[in-house]
Amino acid sequence: MKNTGWNYKKEDWIFDDLVVYEFTKKIVRPGVNTFNRAVEENFLSLAITAADTMEYTLETPDKLP
Repeated sequence: MKNTGWNYKKEDWIFDDLVVYEFTKKIVRPGVNTFNRAVEENFLSLAITAADTMEYTLETPDKLP
């Protein structure tokens, strides 16, 4: 792990009862058709990360409660 300068003390953090969810990330070229497809897939999050890149997250294989 890189040294960030942060002072980590395990006793200051509570990690009990955490639930891990797995999602699917898709990276596509942005456009009307790809955006409409992402909308149809009911994305959880979406970002234009570059002029030629759109990334979105699907709630699969897991679902949030």
